[in-house]
Amino acid sequence: MVERVWVHIPQPIKINDELKNQINEIVTKFIKKSEKLAKLTHKVKITRGRIYITYLYEVPLEHRARKIEPLINGKYEEFIFARITLFEEKLTHCTADWQRHNLKWYTVHEGTLEDCLKYIENDFGPFGYPFDYKVMN
Repeated sequence: MVERVWVHIPQPIKINDELKNQINEIVTKFIKKSEKLAKLTHKVKITRGRIYITYLYEVPLEHRARKIEPLINGKYEEFIFARITLFEEKLTHCTADWQRHNLKWYTVHEGTLEDCLKYIENDFGPFGYPFDYKVMN
């Protein structure tokens, strides 16, 4: 006889405006302190219990005409390189996630919000950064 086991898959928390402002303050302070993330990060978006960190990359000249969405400054496109999923309002249970080329997300680290930010800054798993993070302003 086969035993049935219930599996609990935690869901991201719902974020109110007060918590969103608190998270945004923590993340932006951390990014400003970090030399690597300060150069790299274009935008931080907080939505549906997740923090998305994006960078700009330069689209090769031969591919620019094929783009449907308008490019930023005529040559840059926004790309999400990291995501932090929040599971508790105290920000003690979070995961740092990495997106593969096939658009699937993989959890590479688990801990507090601060731990996840440090992991993204320093290690970011066996994958490394997707490029050499030149300053793109």
